[in-house]
Amino acid sequence: MLAGCAADNAGARHFLESKDLTRYDSQSFYHCYNSGCSGKSLIKLQPQEWEPIDRLFTPAKIAHAESERKALQKAIAMLESLSGQIAQTAGDKGGTFEAYGGNGPRQQDCIDESLNSTIYLETLHRRGLLRFYTVRPPSARVPLLNAVTWPHQTAVIAENKDGTLWAVDSWFHDNGQPPEIVKLSDWKSGWRPAQTP
Repeated sequence: MLAGCAADNAGARHFLESKDLTRYDSQSFYHCYNSGCSGKSLIKLQPQEWEPIDRLFTPAKIAHAESERKALQKAIAMLESLSGQIAQTAGDKGGTFEAYGGNGPRQQDCIDESLNSTIYLETLHRRGLLRFYTVRPPSARVPLLNAVTWPHQTAVIAENKDGTLWAVDSWFHDNGQPPEIVKLSDWKSGWRPAQTP
């Protein structure tokens, strides 16, 4: 039953529609910045820009769910880098709040990052590249309910085989770096990379 639910991306699509981020297809998509997606640009990539991303997901390279997660990390990093050049967010610093040095007009908070990662994942799905995972709406962790100090949001994927949920979190790192992909249950418990303050 869980696998059947995971096979449907409708939840992610409806979430993006609720944020007015529906103008995207298998080649173009929105890119959020300025905190809370108060700014956005429409990104249109050329076929030659998609080629190295598509190659990451060839069946010969993706034998199981773990290899698809690794491909997703590389693909999201590439999409974020390309988008950063177009939308002028290439200078985005990871793991920062406005009060802690992330104060540029194109800086991205965790909402921007989670929305962008969800859009990238949905775009990869539309290109027919995902075999082992389905895109889900972003998830949040909040003080009191989770073992965290600050509220935080992440993109989410579900493993088609058993419904296991994974956080896809690009906020911790600078623009164009691979996102962290960890089990959502661990992420909800306050997980963060060891190198972030």
